[in-house]
Amino acid sequence: MDKNKYLKLMEQMFSKSKEEVNEMYNSGVFNAITEGYFIKVLENLDADREFIEQALEELHHCHDTYRAGEVWVLS
Repeated sequence: MDKNKYLKLMEQMFSKSKEEVNEMYNSGVFNAITEGYFIKVLENLDADREFIEQALEELHHCHDTYRAGEVWVLS
C-alpha cells in the first residue's frame, strides 16, 4: 500500500465513532487477527498446545456470545 492510500485509510479509521468501530469488529472481519495475537500472547507465555486450543475455543465462544461494546476495555 502506498503512503497516500495508507494515510487516507488511517484518516477514515480514526474518524469512526466507538459505535462504528464496534460494528466493524462485530462483523467478524477482525476475528482472525484477534486470534493471531491471542495465540502469540499464549505462546509468549509458554502455554502448551492443548491449553492454546482450549483458550481458542473459549475465544470463539466469546466472539459468538458477546458484542464488541460489551467487552470494550479502552476508553
